[in-house]
Amino acid sequence: SNLHFSGKIIHKSRISKPHHKEKISREIELHASLAHRNVVQFFKHFEDSENIYIMLENCSRKSLVHVLKARVTVTEPETRYYMAALCQGVEYIHSQNIIHRDLKLGNLFLTANMSVKIGDFGLATRLGQEKKGWVVKIFRRMSFLSRQSYQHPGRIWKIFFFDIQSFIWVMYIY
Repeated sequence: SNLHFSGKIIHKSRISKPHHKEKISREIELHASLAHRNVVQFFKHFEDSENIYIMLENCSRKSLVHVLKARVTVTEPETRYYMAALCQGVEYIHSQNIIHRDLKLGNLFLTANMSVKIGDFGLATRLGQEKKGWVVKIFRRMSFLSRQSYQHPGRIWKIFFFDIQSFIWVMYIY
């Protein structure tokens, strides 16, 4: 059929606790409920005795992490383009009462025609279902990642948010 998909394969041997299965089920349920030009399209999921398979839109140009690593910097017009697409995607996700909770360059994917797509809903939750304490965990994790993985001599983006009511963007470029 000449169609190309991306796949996420989760080995069942890595699902050792009941909350891991709940997390995967929540990721599938939330991602499957979304349909927007700036969200990676969810096609279907299925499983066999060894794995859970999630079929997704193919984002052949990988993620913004790959762009930044290859080029070190991006131009101001490119940054505006990426940020506009990100804001439109986040606005849609929030309109569906979903909080992504893991926005970072590695979860912003690019299609063959350079459309920006938000992906990886593994930490996402529906508003009202979030667990207490996730704000601090995510903040610490993002702070650690920004110091380690994204420490480039070029431009750096940090994106933090807590919930829809107190949506806080801390974006800086240096």
